[in-house]
Amino acid sequence: MADYTGEDPLTTEQLVELRARLQKMKDPELQSWYEACLQMCRLDRGRPPRATYVQQLVQGWRELQRRHPKN
Repeated sequence: MADYTGEDPLTTEQLVELRARLQKMKDPELQSWYEACLQMCRLDRGRPPRATYVQQLVQGWRELQRRHPKN
């Protein structure tokens, strides 16, 4: 996962950096990263996930969808 662990949502600059980083990952690395994000967003941790974790999960999902669109 990225080093964005603050309480506040990611900035536009951080999102751009994150998207660029995800685009450079190979498929297995991206899948592993996405699964780690998914674990951080689980609702059984006693409180909702941080906005930054959800944003990272969504960006990972978007990159996976971009690479492997459903027909």
